[in-house]
Amino acid sequence: LVSEKRPRGEAFGLTLVGFETRVRQTAAGHQDSQLEIKRFQVDVQKPPMPILASVESPVLRLDCAREDVAARDTILRRIAVQLGRLEVTADDALLLEATEVL
Repeated sequence: LVSEKRPRGEAFGLTLVGFETRVRQTAAGHQDSQLEIKRFQVDVQKPPMPILASVESPVLRLDCAREDVAARDTILRRIAVQLGRLEVTADDALLLEATEVL
């Protein structure tokens, strides 16, 4: 986070579990793509603390169908996004930092 009052850096860690992608393309040039993430967690490094975590699986599912992949224009025939429940943890210091930045 960078603030005009106190520029500094923060280190975050990201853990992904069960990251899967599938792509299927037909001879006609249509493409179906799926992306799924089973679980994830974001941790601030100092002090060590989880700040965002998934509480159900999958936490993210994306399904997309694309027309003519050889064309210059991208035409998405279908797109669906499913987002699972997330849990946020914030202590007083994190809330104070967020209010200073915003």
